Amino acid sequence: MIIGGASAFATTWLASVGAALIGETVAFLPVFPAQTSSLRGLYVPVAGPFIALADRRNQTVAGVTLLVVDGVLQAASVATFILGLVRQVGAANSTSTTWMLVPTPGGAAFALSW
Repeated sequence: MIIGGASAFATTWLASVGAALIGETVAFLPVFPAQTSSLRGLYVPVAGPFIALADRRNQTVAGVTLLVVDGVLQAASVATFILGLVRQVGAANSTSTTWMLVPTPGGAAFALSW
């Protein structure tokens, strides 16, 4: 879960950063002089797609859908990563060795068992 969450987050966030870089490059080309880029929020992990949603200029339904899906996937991957960390710590605590004294038949009065 840790590796899966981290790799899913890295994939979705780096895709967002790539889209922001491409979008800002295209926005400053002389072909599109009147457009301004609203993709700077995509540089922020997890909250970035929702920040980019706040600027609704020139956004299509497909663009809004992609931003929402991207934000949900980033949040879910971070949650998976955190859940993996929590479960790993819980598993490490539950497998600790316990020692106890048990009576034995024969010569010795007690023995250690684990």
